Amino acid sequence: MASRGGMQPGFLNASRAGGPGSRGPARPQPTSALGRFWQNEVLAPEKRPGNLVILYSAGFFAAGVTLFRTLGKDIFVPVI
Repeated sequence: MASRGGMQPGFLNASRAGGPGSRGPARPQPTSALGRFWQNEVLAPEKRPGNLVILYSAGFFAAGVTLFRTLGKDIFVPVI
């Protein structure tokens, strides 16, 4: 079993912002629930890859909806 000093940061043992081993200064914690959610879930650097996947997926979906609303009648409805 690996000693605690040699463990790699992972999902369950990642350091929190402002703590030992963090990459930047501690973020101020807002008082409202929405502000805490925004800071802890949207702006947190450790959650950036997942948030970017969601952003790209939403953008791709919106582009598809726009494409089919613009060109869909020519693609799906046959001209008789």
